[in-house]
Amino acid sequence: LTVVSRTLCVYLLGVPLLALWGSGREGRRGLWRVYGGVVSVLLLYLLTWYLPHRAELSHMSRYYLTEQILPKSAGSLAANVASGFFGNYRNLFPYLFLHTPVLLILSLLGVAAAASRLRNPAERPSPPEIYLAAWLACGWALLILSSYAPSRYYVTTYPAMAATAAILLGRQFGRDRSSGSPDADARWRTALLTLWLLINAAWLTHWLATLSYSQHEMSRLLSNTLPANSVLIGEAAPGVSMDNRFMVVNVLPGLCNDRQPVERFARRPRYLVIMDGRARKPYWDRFYPSLLAPERRLLAAKVIGWDVGVYRADDAP
Repeated sequence: LTVVSRTLCVYLLGVPLLALWGSGREGRRGLWRVYGGVVSVLLLYLLTWYLPHRAELSHMSRYYLTEQILPKSAGSLAANVASGFFGNYRNLFPYLFLHTPVLLILSLLGVAAAASRLRNPAERPSPPEIYLAAWLACGWALLILSSYAPSRYYVTTYPAMAATAAILLGRQFGRDRSSGSPDADARWRTALLTLWLLINAAWLTHWLATLSYSQHEMSRLLSNTLPANSVLIGEAAPGVSMDNRFMVVNVLPGLCNDRQPVERFARRPRYLVIMDGRARKPYWDRFYPSLLAPERRLLAAKVIGWDVGVYRADDAP
């Protein structure tokens, strides 16, 4: 159900296979039940949703795969991997280490501990441990390899991170009390929890202290500046129109509304609201270069750190 409602999680299809196969002969005997259920759900999805809407779904999937997710070359793939480990604050490990380093480190140690016991029949990890480790390994691999992995995608791995960390702590501190010091275990647990709370409190405090309302402010500015019946055209238009009542045309080249979006509304005031500066899409310079003249720019602002430009198009052909 997760996969058919969010194709980003398609990697989860292989996770039960890894968990049951790695848990021994008994686990492998249950594979037919698990994948019988998987096939049943996918068949239901295919018949009731995909086939009736295959043209739209195929168009969208092709766009996201070719334009955003799949690397364009071996060099691009290598750059994705390097960025995932050592890139800017939005990439996988820099982002997780910045926001929740304790949980990240504990989950990494949990995955390593489960992997180290795979070859030991006496301490073989349980199917839930293998499942969680495979969930994290496959999820992180997908996000590292993908050319498009915004920070919101990482939430798909948070449950597995928390559960893996909890299992690790349970195994570490839940051993026979006669072989260790309960007081020392309690101090370790308290120290880890305190560190986790302090780090999360620090970034949450920073977020509150630097909180801005640039989208809302831009939306109100447009409402006070442009005619009431205006049409806002461009990929940045929806994000700055949540607090006004303009007609919005989202233009994503290769996906939607990229065929003469300006010409369709010749009888209404028209404005391009687009990503500007270095983030400007080549589409606009290719099809509407005359509308991007500096004297046509009505507004320029930073919205969530991105340059957004508003250009007059009301007298365009």
